[in-house]
Amino acid sequence: MHAWATELRRFYTGLDMTLAELQAVLGVDPATLSRYLKGIRLPEIEFLGRLYKGIEDKTGAALLPEVRANVRALYFAACAAHDPDRHEVYVLRDALGEAQRRAEDAEDKVRKLEAQLHLEQDHRGELESRLHMLESAAVPQQTADVEVGLLRDRRDDLSRRYEDGVRTLTEQMRQLRDLEQEYRNTEDQLHEAERRLEAGLEQRWREEDASHAGRRRRRRRPSGEQPSGVSLSPDAARQAWAAFAALGRRSQGLIQRQLATIDEARQDLLDGRSPDAALGELDHLATRVRRTSENLLLLAGEAPGRVWTAPMPLAEILRHAGTEVEQGGRIDLNDFPDTLIAGREVAGLRPTGNRWPLCV
Repeated sequence: MHAWATELRRFYTGLDMTLAELQAVLGVDPATLSRYLKGIRLPEIEFLGRLYKGIEDKTGAALLPEVRANVRALYFAACAAHDPDRHEVYVLRDALGEAQRRAEDAEDKVRKLEAQLHLEQDHRGELESRLHMLESAAVPQQTADVEVGLLRDRRDDLSRRYEDGVRTLTEQMRQLRDLEQEYRNTEDQLHEAERRLEAGLEQRWREEDASHAGRRRRRRRPSGEQPSGVSLSPDAARQAWAAFAALGRRSQGLIQRQLATIDEARQDLLDGRSPDAALGELDHLATRVRRTSENLLLLAGEAPGRVWTAPMPLAEILRHAGTEVEQGGRIDLNDFPDTLIAGREVAGLRPTGNRWPLCV
């Protein structure tokens, strides 16, 4: 952490920036910035992107790749030492991106090989047709023999190349399947690591909230003095406070992950890659933020606000429900029956045995 904080201060002082300028560039409040500069707190990884952009805007020149790599290495070292759960998530995100790039490269090679084999197959068919015409045509025997011999040599050479290409394609497709499996395995590991990180953050926030609440009570009430005129018991008040705080912190964590995923999608576009994976993750995170917000409304005694009037297909309801859980993408809804659910029942839909509130 010391090396990371020292590097951060070096950038700040070397660019002759004021604290207010640095605060505006990084989008943080003064207290948070002070913790970053003192090495008390480690920022989220998207902080690096804002730092790079701030430096480039100030200097008018892009950072050298080796400088970026050095800053990132220092950040990851600090993260590994002081927040190993978060470090694991970041490492797995990098690994997932690398696995996706390798799979896309392998898929591109497979497409090119298939196109090449199709061309060679068409060429071989043309040679066969030419041979058949020469063998059946009334041409001088010596001339026909020479041309037929040349065409057969070209056909045989093309056949050998085609067979070699088929073997290469088979091996490349095997590698593609292995890479796709590696991607799925890494994705599962990342989801599990993110679950552990989120659980750890919630536990830490609950402990911090309980500590803050205890300090506030000690400041507000002299020793031995009992509260009066309070309709809610202290235990119930502490539980309600902890629940609100935990949900608020969860929303904060999910929004931070959304911002990081947006950065990933932007980088994918800049690198010429498809951002579909990042967009799918954004959809999943947005759904979880909405669900957390609805839980806050329920704690406050308010209705969630989502009401459907028109009937909805059960498969569509289940698809949306799948986005609210970590492994929702693995749910298979193919060949699902075309069952409609009454709109008024959608928000609170629960099965009773094998029966659903159908819309007939």
